[in-house]
Amino acid sequence: MALSAIRRAVWRQLLPDGRSLWQSALAMALALALAGVVLLAAVSGSSLKPAALVLAVMILPVAAQASGNPRLLLLWCLMFALPFDLSMYLGPFSSKGGGERAFRVELSDVFYGGLLLFQARDLLRCRWPGLRVPKVILVWLGIMLFWGLDSVINGPYRTTAAHEIIRMLKMTVLFIVLVNELDSVGRLRHAAAAITLGMAFQSCIGILQYLLGHTLGLEFLGELSTKTLDELSTTSVRDAKVFRIAAFIGHPNLLGVYLAACLPLAVCGLMYSSRLPARLFFGVALASGGVALILTQSRSGWASFAAALLLVMALMVMHQRLFKRSLSAIAVATVALALLFGAFQEPIMRRLFSSLEQAATGREEFKEDARRLIDEKVMLGWGLNQYTLVLPPYMKYTARSYSYWIPPVHNIYYLWWAETGLVGLGVHLAMWAAIMLRACRNLRSHDETLFLMSLACLGAMVAFAVDGFMSFSLRVNQPQRVFFVLAAMIYATHYLRQDAQRVAR
Repeated sequence: MALSAIRRAVWRQLLPDGRSLWQSALAMALALALAGVVLLAAVSGSSLKPAALVLAVMILPVAAQASGNPRLLLLWCLMFALPFDLSMYLGPFSSKGGGERAFRVELSDVFYGGLLLFQARDLLRCRWPGLRVPKVILVWLGIMLFWGLDSVINGPYRTTAAHEIIRMLKMTVLFIVLVNELDSVGRLRHAAAAITLGMAFQSCIGILQYLLGHTLGLEFLGELSTKTLDELSTTSVRDAKVFRIAAFIGHPNLLGVYLAACLPLAVCGLMYSSRLPARLFFGVALASGGVALILTQSRSGWASFAAALLLVMALMVMHQRLFKRSLSAIAVATVALALLFGAFQEPIMRRLFSSLEQAATGREEFKEDARRLIDEKVMLGWGLNQYTLVLPPYMKYTARSYSYWIPPVHNIYYLWWAETGLVGLGVHLAMWAAIMLRACRNLRSHDETLFLMSLACLGAMVAFAVDGFMSFSLRVNQPQRVFFVLAAMIYATHYLRQDAQRVAR
């Protein structure tokens, strides 16, 4: 009886229009069938990949209608798909790093495109007064137009600049769609739960990879290639081979920053959830995410998560009604971290104190190369997505030394500075500061969920800021999507606070 009650409660929460369990099961069966086809395409070779994507587009409307709440299903699918690099490329593909490499349609595009159609329908039927467009996104558009469009018109590498412009446009649409879609506390909770579900899935895949000692052979979904995995295993720690997990995100460091950004949402979800199933869900996600973060062997991921967690725990006690729960949460987190450290003490200490100096030395050399490039065009930079293409004359070593794959500087601030100059770097940081300031202002909310949601997103922004000193992850599609989704959640919370204040008056 208890299990039946839990199941009915879950379906009522996810499917509020009262569709039957069988209809919902049909939607889930179709989704599983789609997953099977995608996996088959991944294993069988490239010839089936376009067919799999076409089938996904065909099945999605049927599954959405069968679910009973198509709009909510699209939101869950979008959040779950954020870390996947499942794309269909349109035109030639470049292997360059540090920016977008091609024109492409990604799995997440399908889902927020569907949400955009729902919103367009509501606007046409006059159900909405209009779209809300936060002013901060105009700064992002300014970067795109000034540095991106100029590179397309006047630059020597026009196509690669166009790649980045299209990606920036897609991030803009994603941001605006979610700011308007997350128009209730319930929708915010759904978004946080869906992101957490995606994080737990990626964590479990990574743990499975670790237990097996090898990848699953699904490079199509974003797994590391065997060659890259072997290189990482021998170039991470002195006198030892280590297995570093990456799940379906393409690199251990990318998985590290993804987990560092998403784990605060699970922490805060555990705080605002009152029912046992929800607490179990967030608790399991936290446990799997914590273990996976350690197994990434990513020092940048560890540092980013430590900064985010310290901020979340320090500010959580500010909320009067959460004070006692916050103290309990801090105690539990301390014990959990101690247990994790005890269980994985050897790999953690080995990674911290026995890492090869080659990686740190290489990153410093990349910075020196970047500084020489910056000195040529300090104020306005070289143009959007141009870094690795204009770098070779300023490198200490030849391109042949890197097997002709030019490494981008592993520091997002240097990368922004080189491409957009000191002016562009200032604009980037101003946009970031505005997002974080809005999150800080949201902490004035008396609503526990809105407070915790803003706190989690603020912690994630701090995680990205710390990671930026050690990587260029914000110029990679998956982390960049997560960044803009969390920024949208911050501004959606802001509008919910405004609406509540307007009603109160």
